[in-house]
Amino acid sequence: MRRANQREISPRLLTKQQAAEYCGLSLATFSAVCPVAPLAMQRLADGTSNKRLERFDVHLIDEWLDKLSQADGALSSCDDWLSRMDKADDGNKNDGSHARN
Repeated sequence: MRRANQREISPRLLTKQQAAEYCGLSLATFSAVCPVAPLAMQRLADGTSNKRLERFDVHLIDEWLDKLSQADGALSSCDDWLSRMDKADDGNKNDGSHARN
């Protein structure tokens, strides 16, 4: 049980699964549409990042979501928001960029 004088600490860095849940998306959808690159908390000897220690910054995710909602004014419904996500996904496929896993 938590004491009355203790505060709950919200993590700033999230795993990929946590970041997807934070956005209310499935892991597959998040992976396909999120342009936010994970932070590499550790590099391996060959220069690649240790995937187990990659984390997504909540502040960067919030900026991305804010940009989505401000692109054409406030989104009026969940359908509009999902449509915008689909358009972002289509744009990523057409410009040759690849979603980060």
